[in-house]
Amino acid sequence: MRAIPNFLQGIFVTLTIALWPLLFLLTLSSGLPPIKTIFSFDYQASQLILRKIYLYPNIPLARLFQNKAQIPTTKYESNLVALIDPNNYFFGFHPREVAGGLNLVKFPFVSLPFFILGFYALSKRKNCRLLFGFLAASILILSLLDNFADYDFVLYFPLVVIFLHGCKSIPQKRIGLSHLYILLALPFAAIEFLRQLIISYPR
Repeated sequence: MRAIPNFLQGIFVTLTIALWPLLFLLTLSSGLPPIKTIFSFDYQASQLILRKIYLYPNIPLARLFQNKAQIPTTKYESNLVALIDPNNYFFGFHPREVAGGLNLVKFPFVSLPFFILGFYALSKRKNCRLLFGFLAASILILSLLDNFADYDFVLYFPLVVIFLHGCKSIPQKRIGLSHLYILLALPFAAIEFLRQLIISYPR
């Protein structure tokens, strides 16, 4: 009888860890976006600052609060927030979707509890500093890109390690509850898996 829950868990894990790589391969068919940093000239952002300048009573005050030096800083903060936002990975930024191909669901939302459990369990282990160091460094570097879409796939590997560890960290007395959750979550994971593939399939 244990073979059935283990089989369902295997399907659940496969759907979770296979979604992002498949989406990444599909997006590769149209090519990766050009690498531009947040320091590249942004005409639209510059024009927006010029329009906002007229809202201030005098030029010195306007230049203090609205200047071109703020453009990369604002972009970096926006990218950093997006990269650490769970909504980016599990809900495609819904309901505040953004342009630029950043709205793909990387992992089925029903897998989120295992990520939380894995993150908590690994954070207490000293030998996982390299994993979290790589994750943090990657996020900081990706934040320097004007558009980190697709390049954020580098985060897939540490995140999968966290997820798999979460699956293995379930207390023995909670195994039954875990199997019940997976049984209920599996249809949602399968639907989300197919939905994302259909949305991302090149036409």
